[in-house]
Amino acid sequence: MLQIRPQRCPKCGEEQFRTIESKPSKLATRRRKHCSDCGYRVTTHEVSVEFYNRAKENQLIVDKFRKLLGTEEPQQQEEQEPKCSDCKYNKGSKCSFDFPEYDTPDSFDCNHYDN
Repeated sequence: MLQIRPQRCPKCGEEQFRTIESKPSKLATRRRKHCSDCGYRVTTHEVSVEFYNRAKENQLIVDKFRKLLGTEEPQQQEEQEPKCSDCKYNKGSKCSFDFPEYDTPDSFDCNHYDN
């Protein structure tokens, strides 16, 4: 019988680390998690094993090309701009949902965004 243990908070170690929001997409599931004991929050992106393995293989190919071209430093991707200031749930300097990702790069794909 499979027994699932509660996830522990990576900051304080308590078992009060819960998923407060999940947003599935074609490639991944984004989960926002919160520790009710210490208040720590984190956003994770879960992908399938097949997707992960394909991404690792692709990275090896890219690294080989960079080495051949003599440019081993990866190019920095531009972060997407948050849209919090345009959202109807914007309450001045915070989100009415109290998401800690307010006005950060993690907020660009918020499923509550509404203009």
